[in-house]
Amino acid sequence: MNPLERDIFLDIVTNNAILDHLIIAPDDFTDDDLKKAFIVASNLYRQYKKVGLVDIMADYTKIPDWLLDCIVEVSDRFSTISLTTHKLQGLRMSRAMELLAIGVSGAKTMEEMRALIEQAKQIDIDVLAPQAKSNGELVADYLKGYEQIRSDKAEGVEPCVMTGFELFDEKAGLQRSTLTTLAARTGVGKSALALTWACNAMMYGQKVLYISLEMDEASIMGRIAAQMGSIPLHRIRKADMTTEAMAEGLKDFTIANDGKFSLYANPYATVEMVESIIRSVKDADLVVIDHLHYFLPPAKELGAFFYGSAATKFHNIAVSQNIAVLLLAQVNRNVAEGKMPEVSEIRESGRIEEASDRVILINRESRSSSDGILKVAKNRNGEEVEIQLEYEPEKTRFRETDRKYQS
Repeated sequence: MNPLERDIFLDIVTNNAILDHLIIAPDDFTDDDLKKAFIVASNLYRQYKKVGLVDIMADYTKIPDWLLDCIVEVSDRFSTISLTTHKLQGLRMSRAMELLAIGVSGAKTMEEMRALIEQAKQIDIDVLAPQAKSNGELVADYLKGYEQIRSDKAEGVEPCVMTGFELFDEKAGLQRSTLTTLAARTGVGKSALALTWACNAMMYGQKVLYISLEMDEASIMGRIAAQMGSIPLHRIRKADMTTEAMAEGLKDFTIANDGKFSLYANPYATVEMVESIIRSVKDADLVVIDHLHYFLPPAKELGAFFYGSAATKFHNIAVSQNIAVLLLAQVNRNVAEGKMPEVSEIRESGRIEEASDRVILINRESRSSSDGILKVAKNRNGEEVEIQLEYEPEKTRFRETDRKYQS
């Protein structure tokens, strides 16, 4: 595939206003896939001119199946990193890309576009060339960043999300700009622990975005009512409670919430849709994604590559947004019940572990057991510890029980 033509196409997709004035026909592309991709992009723009093409591509409900098939097929060809794909990934554009975005407004032909991209590439090479820092520069930059953290803390912005688990927060915690992967067998309580932490963080005044591909909105709200209102979950499921009693049980959640808790539940969400949702919620402190293995890889893509790539994207968005991301994951089904899983037993674990700043494993001897263990099996910025937990099934929540820890 001609890299210049690929970059031109990606700029068209990320700056759809180009299609208003750029005189380019499908035959201007020498690559057959790019010709087809350009036709798809043009058709989408004509049909949905007021909506960004990238947003349309992430929203399967707005486009016909035949266009979606084309987009999925073609998008697989653009998985390599290039200058312009930074826009698609929502990362900050370099100065070169800003100049290019300005320059395309005057481009009328493919040749002018090629010249602009060549110019932008050279600027990127000059501007973004890595430069080693001296010890004086390193100390100055570090102290400046540290002072910013202290300033943020004085204004109520904690460097770590408060989970309400004293030992965990002390020894590991959910730190900003990091990805934490939480894994367990089915039925052990990944979602229960994640929701416990999310509700506790909200009660500490931190802003939470909870994204679920596993449960619908009503199921999650029922669990919140059980956790925060101490309403037995079986009575909620059987609708034995009056509406007034449910409202009373959710009163603390409503009062404490004040815009601090956002929920997005969609079993058909894609990685790209979730990225878009995360960026749409301003000033989030904690993002929970439940869970990784509900995302479906494309038919021709290996699961290990797809899930590793997704974990890397969530790590990158944690860094770029300065948020803590908690990503739930499934362990292999052949892990025996009652056995604490290993990091290597997370499904498609290799690149997931690499992308994670910390990996947490939880275990209970059986689904009926209330005793559990939380194991911080990887911790890039702290200790690897085990913490005793107690599970309360009627409230679908965990709590720390042992103030001693093993390191």
